[in-house]
Amino acid sequence: DPGFFTFTAYLDPKNILRTLEEITTEILFLAVEPPTLEEIEKNIQHIESHDDYQETIDSDARKIGHYEFMYNNPNYHETYLKILKSIKPNELTDVVRKFFKPENMALTLLTPNQAHLNEWVKDYENSFNDILKLPAAKSSSDKKNMLSKVYKSHPHKEPKIIEKNGSRVVF
Repeated sequence: DPGFFTFTAYLDPKNILRTLEEITTEILFLAVEPPTLEEIEKNIQHIESHDDYQETIDSDARKIGHYEFMYNNPNYHETYLKILKSIKPNELTDVVRKFFKPENMALTLLTPNQAHLNEWVKDYENSFNDILKLPAAKSSSDKKNMLSKVYKSHPHKEPKIIEKNGSRVVF
């Protein structure tokens, strides 16, 4: 079972490939280097605060409907948060390496024009398969070597990574 994971992005259709490349880079990065505990905690806080700010009858109904449909439990959100809070950084890297394989991917786009993504799909498949050939990093020097291989296998220019306040931003 490949599971269910979704990325949702609202963007100008002319930026589809750029957006997919940025998402790909982050997935490849997570396949090599686990996020910090601070990054995980910050994202959990973001999810919790998003729910607090989205408290309308409409958003409550949407959330309840989503959890009822996906998990057969309208209150699954509390369970989801407990699961997120129990995740360890290395577990996230293991999940990415196990489930984010190209053969598990289904890409759905709502766009006014046909997006030509064949090249992007091949690029993702090749890059991800190259990552899976690498052994797990045990030291920071191993991680640096693996990351340089990620960027060499990814034909786009090496992204600029800025880390600030426990968050990683990829440009």
